Amino acid sequence: MPGERLSAGPSDGPPPGSREKLNVTLVEPELVVEVGVDVARDASGRWRHPARRHRARPDVSPTDIAPL
Repeated sequence: MPGERLSAGPSDGPPPGSREKLNVTLVEPELVVEVGVDVARDASGRWRHPARRHRARPDVSPTDIAPL
């Protein structure tokens, strides 16, 4: 089931809105989910508010989606 593959990230990260640099791990996409985002971005182009997961889309393959 798609929901079983999703989990919260580590809770020891920087607080929301922090300018602290984060470690990034690139992964191969396996699952498509719909997300909602606010259109507001800061001066460096980052979303000002966190994205919110709406639902998994098992009917869509990651190869069907254009890269951001």
